[in-house]
Amino acid sequence: MWLLLKRLLAIIKALEKKKERKLLIKFLILCPRIFPYAKISLINYAYLKDRINVNRGRLQIYGTQFYLKNNKLVPRAIRDKKNLNKRRKKYGLETFAIYQKKMESRKK
Repeated sequence: MWLLLKRLLAIIKALEKKKERKLLIKFLILCPRIFPYAKISLINYAYLKDRINVNRGRLQIYGTQFYLKNNKLVPRAIRDKKNLNKRRKKYGLETFAIYQKKMESRKK
């Protein structure tokens, strides 16, 4: 299962690098349909769902996607930030504050 997810992410990164936006969106839309059969964890699903939303120009749901701004990692726009930690908990993710600190420490 982990190998499948690694391969899916490698394909996504390759498509992003080549700026194949239309193909990337089609691929990302199909990925969640594979998950029930591949028994992908809710945590991995949350990361991929956010990545799909960000790549489609939509708000992320779980707050997993960041970008570099003025040499600092900043979260991409998040839908309904008030209930963010409830959604994260439901999918097995740590609180956003803890995750954000981890992301910020990666940049250093």
